[in-house]
Amino acid sequence: MQEPTEQDSDLESDDSYQGSDTGYSETCSSNQVAGGGGGGSGGFGVSSQPELFLGLAYSATTGQLMAEVIKGSAFRLAGSSRAPDTFVKLTVQSAEGRSLFKSRTPTFTCNPNPMWKENFVYPINKSQLARITLKVGVWAKKAMKRRHLIGCFALGRGGLGEEEKSHWQDMTEARGEQICRWHRLVAEDKNS
Repeated sequence: MQEPTEQDSDLESDDSYQGSDTGYSETCSSNQVAGGGGGGSGGFGVSSQPELFLGLAYSATTGQLMAEVIKGSAFRLAGSSRAPDTFVKLTVQSAEGRSLFKSRTPTFTCNPNPMWKENFVYPINKSQLARITLKVGVWAKKAMKRRHLIGCFALGRGGLGEEEKSHWQDMTEARGEQICRWHRLVAEDKNS
């Protein structure tokens, strides 16, 4: 298993990312899935706002937080008719705001509704779980290695929205079972 840390410069490169891709992937049953998105008509309804479908699980036995970036919906850049090239960046932060782990998905080219199904595993003790924040950001790559934030959200200690708080709480109570939810992306990170 690879250690899910990397240097910031690695996050900006085209193809390099590190994380722990364990192959852990469960299909979320209907009672595990909340929210809409992806053209669905769940809690958010058909949305033109960018959203990300994320699965979370925590195993107290192994002390592992598992995050699965499943798919995105309605990704676009203002002023562009072309669908963006996107990737998702995940950062686990301590209560003090220090980055503990950073991971990212590969870049998905020219698709407003990408399907990643990428898994990341982070070693987190049960005692740390209430004190960490999982920041999730969706980025579009532009020419000349420039990046543009499509949107982001945070879960855990730094989560502000009701859906984010609910997802984290349900994950902590699920005893290792993966809980999947749609999350609307906000334009800027209010948790920085």
